[in-house]
Amino acid sequence: MLSVRKLFLDIHDNDEAFRLLCTLTAAGQTGCGWANERIAARVTDPELALRISRHGAEGNEHARVFHTLLRGRSLEAAPLCADLDYMAQLEQRGLGVPHRRLRDARPLCEEDVIAHLSRSRVTEQRGAAELRLMRKALAQRPDTHRALTSITRGEQRHLAHAHGELLRLADGDRRRSALVRRSLRRTALAEIRVHRDVSLAVVSRMGAILGWSWARKRLLGSGIRVTYLFERCGGWRRLTGLRTSPPGRRDALGRAVAAGPRGRR
Repeated sequence: MLSVRKLFLDIHDNDEAFRLLCTLTAAGQTGCGWANERIAARVTDPELALRISRHGAEGNEHARVFHTLLRGRSLEAAPLCADLDYMAQLEQRGLGVPHRRLRDARPLCEEDVIAHLSRSRVTEQRGAAELRLMRKALAQRPDTHRALTSITRGEQRHLAHAHGELLRLADGDRRRSALVRRSLRRTALAEIRVHRDVSLAVVSRMGAILGWSWARKRLLGSGIRVTYLFERCGGWRRLTGLRTSPPGRRDALGRAVAAGPRGRR
């Protein structure tokens, strides 16, 4: 019987599959760290810059944790092909602040900051959900479970940070509120396509490593496509909501973020 728990245990207990899994997750965290460090240096608000810098530092730390898990099994990171690179594909679709802009020393404008925070809001929710699933499935693998527990808490902080910053920007300003809503919608609709494409590529690669049957690969691929259709038909809104059920503390990465009455719980 196919189950999420059995799926992750099979991946975890195979060195090559585990190597690929850790490489993929570490690459995402490294990309997050690199982008946040450069954005922090170009944001004019010093308090926001500090919170973004902390986000980047934690992303780099999470990447190191995954590399430590690899070293614990005498493994090295695997080569990362373009079809498996989630962060690179997001940039190719124009999400967040382009790398060429991050190499420019000029300060970021308000639209750039909103684009960055929108991408963080969407991708951190995706990442936090997937890490919780992985953590639950690997409860019987203590070392990996401990590492995932720590990283999952960090991802929840990052989600709360992006959520709170967007609330702060949107509250009390109709123009900025509209800009935030448009940015979140555009980001979510593009992200669900990237997530589908990368997930299908990962299933193909894992299937080759683990020798999955055609039926198992077909079943997993169908599940990914059904999830995409659900998200495309409205499920994407769960990645963008700001007014209801804010995810966690409003001061997750530093000083509390002020918000008007509509942003309060």
